[in-house]
Amino acid sequence: MQIPFKSASCIAYPNDMTVLRQVFDRLCQENNIRRDSRAGDDVARALMSLFGDGAHEETELLDGMKEFMTRRSEIS
Repeated sequence: MQIPFKSASCIAYPNDMTVLRQVFDRLCQENNIRRDSRAGDDVARALMSLFGDGAHEETELLDGMKEFMTRRSEIS
């Protein structure tokens, strides 16, 4: 069985993009955020920032986004 290549840098490969999209969709759905809104853009930027900092697994990204979503709800 061949293991898919995982990025160790800020480069997002197809498998990474799939995970990022799944997390983005889940966060938007759970938080009633329109994907094409400013809030959706903010979520996408935060996800890419986490990815750039080395969070590449779905659970790492979701855990890292908890603080972002908490701060976002406090501001709104």
